[in-house]
Amino acid sequence: NFVAVAHSAMRAGRGHALAMVAGIVMVNVGWAACALLGVAAVFAVFPGVALAVKTAGALYLMWFGWRIAIARDRSTGLPERPRSRLGAFRSGVAVNLLNPKSVAYFAAAFASSAPAAANGATLLGMLSTVAAIGLCWYGAVALVLS
Repeated sequence: NFVAVAHSAMRAGRGHALAMVAGIVMVNVGWAACALLGVAAVFAVFPGVALAVKTAGALYLMWFGWRIAIARDRSTGLPERPRSRLGAFRSGVAVNLLNPKSVAYFAAAFASSAPAAANGATLLGMLSTVAAIGLCWYGAVALVLS
């Protein structure tokens, strides 16, 4: 996620990088919600599902890295600009949705630290914290590198 935001900030500018951050943070909150609701238990019972998610994520990240490596405007030698901020947002969603480290991180973090009988306010507070940390960290990367 860091590399994607850094690349977007340097290649396309602040607006595109912040749109990518929004996509990444949205998926972070989704992964955290899944972890809080027990996706770690599903992965433990069905290790094939976990392997499929990791494999799909690894393939996507390899494809994404390859696209970064070859994304050059042939006439100027400069990196291509993305088509839109919506496209940058979608890229952020895709990068994080298929990032096996994100899935593993939230599954491990919340499986061990979430209270077993947390009420709605506690869960909302935990998800809000995930969003705030993601916005601050990746937002700072986008702002500093753009």
